Amino acid sequence: MLFHTLLQRSCVLTAYSIKGYNIILLNLTFIGFKKVLVRLILKCLGWKIEGHIPANIDKLVLIGVPHTSNWDFFVMLGCAWHFGLNIKWLGKESLFSNIVMRTLSTMMGGIKVDRSNADQTVDKIATTLTSCKQRIALAIAPEGTRSKKPGWRSGFFYIAQQAKIPLGLGYADYPNKIMGVGPILYELKDIDNTMQTIQNFYKDIVGKNPENKSPIRISSNL
Repeated sequence: MLFHTLLQRSCVLTAYSIKGYNIILLNLTFIGFKKVLVRLILKCLGWKIEGHIPANIDKLVLIGVPHTSNWDFFVMLGCAWHFGLNIKWLGKESLFSNIVMRTLSTMMGGIKVDRSNADQTVDKIATTLTSCKQRIALAIAPEGTRSKKPGWRSGFFYIAQQAKIPLGLGYADYPNKIMGVGPILYELKDIDNTMQTIQNFYKDIVGKNPENKSPIRISSNL
């Protein structure tokens, strides 16, 4: 219920009427500022961004792989800002453990999820995304943590499948200093075939701490 409420709020654009005109507080100036800021920072650090998100995609599940370091979070934000995305991401309870962490995480698009009932959580998220009226991207790290695990959580696939929205393959290749969005998958009928496509794409992409990379296979739910 909490997730549903927070995500719904993020899907509502507030508007003021001034002299008969509606001014939508999406704050396009701020979005443009973030894009310029990201480009400047990446240029200074020697990174570049690749890929493209078609303008006709208004909803997207975007996975971030590999997830082997805390730095991946900032890479994800930078990539989202570059593409002008209204980004939301799912976070574990420890990221919302106190008022400071909760405030910062929420300001940056974080939404706490309860993993004790994965199927119910997936259903709620998919339903909320389907009803959302705003262009939005839900970022998910399918590895679930920056430490090595037996495999991925399957929630990212079933959320996109149930919501009937595309799945974007986001990445950060640290040795080559390249980040971006790779293939965008529209046909999500079978998780095994989808995972094969994902494996082929990520096989040569290396994270910041390669020893922490989890095998690209499904090992659990959300």
